[in-house]
Amino acid sequence: MNALVSYKQARDVRTKEGHAAAVPYYQHLISRFQDVTAASRIAASPSSPLRHDLACPIDCDDDDDDDDDDDTTTDILRLQNVLKQSDYNNRKIQQLFGIRQLPFGAQHADGGWSKAEALAFARGPVFVKPVAARPQSQLPSLLDDVGHGSSLRCLVAMFLLGFAVPKDILSTNLIGGEDTITLLESLGLAFPCENDSSIIVPYVHLFPLEIPAVRDATHGDVTNVESNSHHFDMDDTRSLVIVTDCHPTILCRTTVGAEEDGTVMYIGPDSLALLQHHPIHSHLTSVLQSKKELGEHFSIVDFCTGSGVQALCALLSLQTVDPDATAICVDVNDRALRFTRFNALLNGIDSKRVYTVKADLISGKLLEPKDGLNCVGGQNGANDLPSSIFDLLLKGLPLNEKGQNILPNAPFDLVLANPPFIPTPKEDSDSSISQRYGLFSSGGASGEEVLRSIVFISSRLLKKKNGLLAIVSEFMNPPALRQLSEVKKEIHSTLLDKLSNWWKGDSVERDANTSSIAVQGRGILFTNEVPVPAMTYAARRADDEGEYEVWIQNMHSCSIHHVSPGQLYIKTGQTCHQKDGMPLDLHSELVPRDKELARTKGIDGHGKHSRNLGPLASNQIIDVTLRVLPVRPYAIRRMIGFILDGGTCNDKGHFSGTFGLESNVSMMPEVLPVAAFIIGEYSSLIDEAISLEIDGEEEDDGLLKL
Repeated sequence: MNALVSYKQARDVRTKEGHAAAVPYYQHLISRFQDVTAASRIAASPSSPLRHDLACPIDCDDDDDDDDDDDTTTDILRLQNVLKQSDYNNRKIQQLFGIRQLPFGAQHADGGWSKAEALAFARGPVFVKPVAARPQSQLPSLLDDVGHGSSLRCLVAMFLLGFAVPKDILSTNLIGGEDTITLLESLGLAFPCENDSSIIVPYVHLFPLEIPAVRDATHGDVTNVESNSHHFDMDDTRSLVIVTDCHPTILCRTTVGAEEDGTVMYIGPDSLALLQHHPIHSHLTSVLQSKKELGEHFSIVDFCTGSGVQALCALLSLQTVDPDATAICVDVNDRALRFTRFNALLNGIDSKRVYTVKADLISGKLLEPKDGLNCVGGQNGANDLPSSIFDLLLKGLPLNEKGQNILPNAPFDLVLANPPFIPTPKEDSDSSISQRYGLFSSGGASGEEVLRSIVFISSRLLKKKNGLLAIVSEFMNPPALRQLSEVKKEIHSTLLDKLSNWWKGDSVERDANTSSIAVQGRGILFTNEVPVPAMTYAARRADDEGEYEVWIQNMHSCSIHHVSPGQLYIKTGQTCHQKDGMPLDLHSELVPRDKELARTKGIDGHGKHSRNLGPLASNQIIDVTLRVLPVRPYAIRRMIGFILDGGTCNDKGHFSGTFGLESNVSMMPEVLPVAAFIIGEYSSLIDEAISLEIDGEEEDDGLLKL
C-alpha cells in the first residue's frame, strides 16, 4: 500500500469500486493516523456488509411461540429504557450543545426566525453533523466531561457525531455499562472494531425527535382551533427516537449489506420540514371532532416511508386522542420496511397499527418481500392480493392467509410523502453517481418519476372531504420572481399545470382498468422565491469536473432550468375555482430565502427582522466556492463584479451595485472580505472567470447563484 494514500483516494475507491476494494486503503489510514471516526472504522472492516445486514432485527413471521422473536422484542424494550434513562431526547441534546431554550410564545411574530431561534424550535438535532473519515485521533470534547449526563454524551458521540468510542469509556459511563454494549451489538446498532476490539463502532444513527401532541378541542385544550392551532405548546410534546442508516458523509455510498441494499435515509432538514410544518398538525386537530362523532379512527398512508419517521410521528401525535389510528407505510426497500417496524416497537407503537407494504411506486406494482418480512407485497402466500399498490390501497385486503389484521383501505385522512427527488443522470462514465444517489434520493433523470405517481395515486385515495396530501420534495422549474424596477413579478411556471395534470391523471401511465376519478381539492405549493439555477445545482451535486458535465447535460436534456426545495399541500373537498375541468385548484406561495441573502440589506431598513444576514451569506458563498471546483470561475466572476460595482457605501452604511443587479439593491458589507479572499486565493482562474459566458447574464440573480 502506498504510504501516501489519501482519504480522497480511499473514498473514491469505496464509492466507485465498492466496500471490499476500499478495505485495505482504510486499514492503512487508521493504522497511520489512529483515526477514531466511525466512517473509517466501518470502511476498514471486512465484515461491515454482514454487520449492516444485522441492523434492526424484527419478528419476521407470525409464530407467537418463537423464543428468539420474544428475545428481540425484549431487547428493543431494553434499548428504549436505556435511551429514556440517558435523557436521549431533543431538548437535552440542545442543552448539551448550548442551544438556549426559548419560552413558549417567542415564535416569529414578524414572520422570520433568527438562526438561534430556528435551532431552538427544531424538533430534532439537525445542527449536529456527523464527522467524515479523516485523520481524527481525538474524541470529541463532550467526552472530556464525564460524570453527570455522561451516558447521554456517549450516545451522542456515537450515534449522532459518528465517533468510534473506546469500550472502557462506554462501560464506565453508559447506562447499563457492559450489558448495554452487548445489547447494542445484539440489535445490530454497534460492534467492536475488527482492527481494535477495544473500540466500539456505531453502524447507525439514533435520531431523537420532539413533536407536538394533537389536543382535543372539546375538552378545553384548545379554545379556537383556527386561531390557536399554530401555537405549539412545547410542554405538550411527544419524544421519540428513529433509527436510520448513517449519513452519506460516513458511508460514502447509498447501498449497504452483502446484497447492496438501499440505505435507510437519515433524518435531514427535509424530513423535519414536513414534521414541524403547521398544516399537518392543524389538519389533524381540525378533523378530530368529526372523526369522533362518526366513531372513526384516523387512517394514514406514508409513501417512500424510509425509516417510517413521518407515519410514526403522526401516530404518536395522535396517541392521546386516537390511540387506534393506523398507518400504512410503503417503500420499495425491504431494509426500510424492517427499520420502520423496528422504530414502531422502539417507540411503543403497537405493531397492529403499522402496516408495511413493499411496492414500486413508479410502476405501481406490489413486490415480493424477502426474508419472510411480515408485510404486504407480491402474493405473500395469499391468492387474492392484487398486483398493484393502487388496487391494494383502494380495496383493502387481509394482511396474510390467516386473515389477521385487515389492511385499512381508502379513503384515507392523510397521505404523507418525502419521495426521492434528485434528477440523477441515467448513465455516467463510472458508477460513482449512482452509488451516491440511490433508492432514497434518486427521482429518475427528471427528478419527478416518483412524485408524479404519488400525486396521481393520492388523488384517488384521499377522502372526498377533509383529506390532506402533504409532500416535501425538490421541485423542478418552480415559480420564481424577478425584480423589475420597484415591482416584483411572478414568472409563470408550468409546474403548477403539471401538478394539476398529474392529480387529474393526465400524462400518468396507469392500468387500463383504473377508472377512478380524482377527488376535488385545493392546494398550495411553497417554494423558494429564488430557486437554484441548474448550473449551481449541478455543481453542488458533482464530485469533480467530469461529474459536473454529466449532471448539467442531464438537466439540460430534461429541460430543468431551476430547482427549489418545497412543500406541497392539497386539501380535498375545498371550494375551488376550477378551470378547464381541472379537479385541482393549485396556487403557489414564494418563500423569501433569508431575504434573498446577498441581495438584501445587511440590516433590514424596514424595522422587521432586525438581524444581520451578512455572515450567513458569506458562509454560504465561501462554502460552495471552496468545496465545488467547477463553480470557482463563476464565483470569481461574481466577486470581481461585486467589488468593482458593489463597493459603494451609501449614507446608511449599505453597499449598492449594478453587477447583474439593479442599482438600487443594497448589498451586505460582510461579503466584501469573502469576495477579496476568493479572488486572491484563486487568482490563477481570473482569466477564465473574465472570459466565462453566462446565459442570460442581464437578468441574472447575481450572488444568489452561489
